[in-house]
Amino acid sequence: AGTNRGLVVHEPACDCLRGMNLPAWDEVDGVGVIVLAVVAHGDTVFAGLFGGGAVRFGPGNRTFEHVVRVDNRGDGLGARMVRSLAVDAAGQLLIGTYGGAVQSARREARVRGEPWRLESLPWAPTRTESRFAWSLEPADDGLWIGTGSGLFRWNGRTLDAIDPRIESIRDTLRDADGRRWVASSFGLFEAVDDRLLPVAIADDDPGARTPIV
Repeated sequence: AGTNRGLVVHEPACDCLRGMNLPAWDEVDGVGVIVLAVVAHGDTVFAGLFGGGAVRFGPGNRTFEHVVRVDNRGDGLGARMVRSLAVDAAGQLLIGTYGGAVQSARREARVRGEPWRLESLPWAPTRTESRFAWSLEPADDGLWIGTGSGLFRWNGRTLDAIDPRIESIRDTLRDADGRRWVASSFGLFEAVDDRLLPVAIADDDPGARTPIV
């Protein structure tokens, strides 16, 4: 579980929650480190931090290990706030930042004890909001990216905008029937043939405000 005091892990042996934090985190003005994103892959957990980049936690570790640079190097992190994380079918770690769009670390590039050299996804959109990567969903039909300026899909060669009318995409989810649901600050949508069709989830009252999803 990601919290505003770092990460906590449930241990079945004691049926308890144990904090997985760097010692210095408890010295941050009583607030600690805010974890915005968590993804598990095999026996490793990756976490994205508010202003602190990305860290990993492996078996046997009692604290997190910083894995990406947060300086101005070309192969470093594009922005300090990591808002979304995912692992694709090839084991590549995908990192979405608030301001630096999407970057990745291949499995073979993730060397223990060394900062990882990141690759950046080619990014053509010019609006600042498009570089706020709120969500990442790897799928067999491409990488779906929810941003502040709408939904994009990267197919390995091109980055396509999906129905640019709908902005502020917060999350996407494909269900067992293959239908893809899209959460936005403007409500819930279903992605159908590169269009986002609104799905009514509010009350029947015509004056009801569309909820943020």
